Amino acid sequence: MTITETTTNTTTEQLVGSWIGSDAVAAIQAISAAAVTRGNDNARPNWSQVELSEADGKGRVVASDSYCMAIVPIDYHGEPAVLPAGLVTMISKIPAAELKRAETYDPSYHLTITRSGETVTAVVGGQGGTRTASDRVSGPYPRWEMLLPAEYSISTNPVGFNPTLLARTAKWAKMFADDTAPLVLVHLHDHNPTVWQFRSREHGVLTWLQMAIRLG
Repeated sequence: MTITETTTNTTTEQLVGSWIGSDAVAAIQAISAAAVTRGNDNARPNWSQVELSEADGKGRVVASDSYCMAIVPIDYHGEPAVLPAGLVTMISKIPAAELKRAETYDPSYHLTITRSGETVTAVVGGQGGTRTASDRVSGPYPRWEMLLPAEYSISTNPVGFNPTLLARTAKWAKMFADDTAPLVLVHLHDHNPTVWQFRSREHGVLTWLQMAIRLG
């Protein structure tokens, strides 16, 4: 992936990311998977966005509503980039059947994300046509790392859960977890947050996904 900039008059457009073929399908699936845990509180619009970032040479999509959090692997190399709510909504609504057809039959299928000022645009297209969404960034992405413990241990003590958050965790696990992998509850001693860990099978590779849950 190459990061480039083009200037037209006084507007500078930066390429955030570009994926094609099966890589585009995988990127869309990663963003859609993370979007399950993003916020929908109008009073905190920055939580309705997702963040693309890189750590230790590996890309990731991060989404959270400050209670639940998803960290999903993605092919991304570059500075942290925020995808506003409108783009995430468009991408997450792409039908699974379309992605399956594209992965099998359409090597021209692509996802391109650019940024001009505070406006981010996503273009998804292939043989079946093109869809585009643009939206403005709602401020910087929150410091989500603070939701995760630096060190945690396997929980052996009884814990109580907010039923809504537990239901969201179950939904996530049902959609993306590998049936043969255990669902492990870990927490930082007697503090929040609690982290669910399980593996997800993506293109035959087992990866760890995490959700941080504040008890309540």
